[in-house]
Formats: sequence, C-alpha cells, structure tokens
Amino acid sequence: MTRLSAQQESELASLMPQLQGEAASLPEETRARVIQLIAQRERLQQEIASWIAQMRDEMQTVSQNNRLLKTYTS
Repeated sequence: MTRLSAQQESELASLMPQLQGEAASLPEETRARVIQLIAQRERLQQEIASWIAQMRDEMQTVSQNNRLLKTYTS
C-alpha cells in the first residue's frame, strides 16, 4: 500500500464515526446516494489494486526478460 493510500484510509477511518452519526439526519435519498458512492469507491480501489498488481507482475516479467536478453546477447 502506498503512503498516500495509507494516509487516505487512516483519514477515512477517523471520519467514519462522525459520518455514521450524521447519516441518521440525512434524507433517505441522500443517504442511499452516499452508500452508493462509498460502494463505488471501494470497487474502484479494488480495481486499482488489481491493476497495480498486474503492472507489478508485468514489470517483473520485463525485468526478467531484460536480464535474459543481456545474458544471451553478450
């Protein structure tokens, strides 16, 4: 997890109790929209994490291929 992501999660964790307390006073439509936005945010974070893992794997493959290329072309 990156430093920025960790900071964001920490700040969100500190805001959640406050938001949960205020959620009761929100109109039902607004509350539903907030829940939908939070779910969308979680899906996006999962997609980003998956993309990062895929890029890490691809970069590792490129690095290995580069080492092999150097080994066999020297």
